[in-house]
Amino acid sequence: MTAPGATAPTFEGLAREHPEWQGWLDVMRLALERAAAPEWQEIAVTPAPGRPAGAPWLAGAVIGLPEHAARRWTAALLQSAGARASGVDPAPFLAAAVTLDAEGLAAAARAAALDADRLRALAHPAALPLLAACAARAGAAPAGWPHGYCPVCGAWPALAELRGLELSRQLRCGRCGADWAAAWLACVFCGNDDHEALDGLVSEAAGSMRRVDTCRRCQGYLKTVTTLTARSHAEVVLEDLATVAYDVSALDAGASRPPGLGWPPRVELQLARRPGLLGRWRG
Repeated sequence: MTAPGATAPTFEGLAREHPEWQGWLDVMRLALERAAAPEWQEIAVTPAPGRPAGAPWLAGAVIGLPEHAARRWTAALLQSAGARASGVDPAPFLAAAVTLDAEGLAAAARAAALDADRLRALAHPAALPLLAACAARAGAAPAGWPHGYCPVCGAWPALAELRGLELSRQLRCGRCGADWAAAWLACVFCGNDDHEALDGLVSEAAGSMRRVDTCRRCQGYLKTVTTLTARSHAEVVLEDLATVAYDVSALDAGASRPPGLGWPPRVELQLARRPGLLGRWRG
């Protein structure tokens, strides 16, 4: 007998259900496809020495990236969103996208005479290929990582997976794709482990396969999906999109998610014109 699991959503399925999302789905598909491109495997990450306890792996890191990869990706992303690519300096734009630095994104928009709101909306897909490549460099999450935010990039999890026959609780990052274990009965945002102060919302249609876990102490919420095996990074992103109705229900119930990142990593991005130069940054 196998444990049940929710079916993973697809771009095609979401486009049929929500044709009004087509533009955003195209942008996210482009970002996920670009993340798999060989040029993103050329990055080099030098972690910061002496990172403070609890800091994600990228906190203070220097990331070396081939200039052609950064420029091609920035141009393709802006073009897909109907924005003009000329004038956007890829290094500060991508660095600001990684950390969700509002001031840095606004400065990039001003420099390129672009709409600031549009550029802020593109920060998530802009950072996705770079962060996915960094997560591949970081490897598996540290055993016993005690924090709710991502051990690689510092983002709050997009969702939790109840995985396999044992239904282990794994948190998944929608920005870099990282995967780390979490306690069953504990709020990932405030650490509340009083079961009487934890609650949940369940859809009549989906039953226990998908639900929203809520915390009455901090009013936080996290979407949870039951799955047989670990979802791919793309499937995590798609699951997050497919369950927007759960976000709406949680917000209607008075719950919310903390703004921004759990620990903004503050990276330095360096572009190299020749791939060989990246070797000195590797760490």
